[in-house]
Amino acid sequence: MKKTDFIIKPNDEDLLRTMEITGSIKSVERMKKNKKFRVDYEAAKKELVESAAPVLCWNRFPIKEIVGNQVVLKNGAKIGRGPVAKVVAGAQELILGVCTIGMKTERKSEEYMKGAAMMKGFILDALASWAVDSVRAQFYEWIKKEFFKKEGLRTSSMLWPGNSWPIEEQAEIFKILGNETGEIGVSLTASMMMAPKKSLSFLLGAGKNPLGSEDSLQCEFCPDRPGCKAYKIRMNRHL
Repeated sequence: MKKTDFIIKPNDEDLLRTMEITGSIKSVERMKKNKKFRVDYEAAKKELVESAAPVLCWNRFPIKEIVGNQVVLKNGAKIGRGPVAKVVAGAQELILGVCTIGMKTERKSEEYMKGAAMMKGFILDALASWAVDSVRAQFYEWIKKEFFKKEGLRTSSMLWPGNSWPIEEQAEIFKILGNETGEIGVSLTASMMMAPKKSLSFLLGAGKNPLGSEDSLQCEFCPDRPGCKAYKIRMNRHL
């Protein structure tokens, strides 16, 4: 299934959060004080809105059982490790998806960085990272409301590969979704990197009974969170 009705509307707070998490706060402070940087920011914000092409593919798969730390689907596929089994415990089905904002923004950012507009390219890249995460978050809010309203289903916390959940599981998401990822123009390399780079894969569980984890941040399942700057920032901002 394919979904395209996403709104890309960046703002200063979103950019600040993204740059804090990526460790670029000094650049944000410079941008606030320097008129030229501020102009670059406004220009990058406009270009993001014009160039981003948000799209997401997703599907739902009945769960047969959970064995150890893996979820076994009725079609025979297995996916899991990390916190997956704990998070989706009690679910009747698994929802898998991949989202992207396309290649155009990425190419513009790289072009600026290689030329004389490095700061503009840097800002556009940060905004693009925020944008694809915004697509993921918008889908999560939509599906929670849709499932509960139409089918009375609860939804688990959403997870995506990396940190708490091994990046290698990204290959299983692509394998299970099959041709659907290609239909939105996203591919996976041997090193588990997606193309376009501004893409995300994810999963969540759904069921009629209480699930293992509902509405928690992925950060809460990561063993590195005590010393992680990103975790502290998200907790302080309740994000």
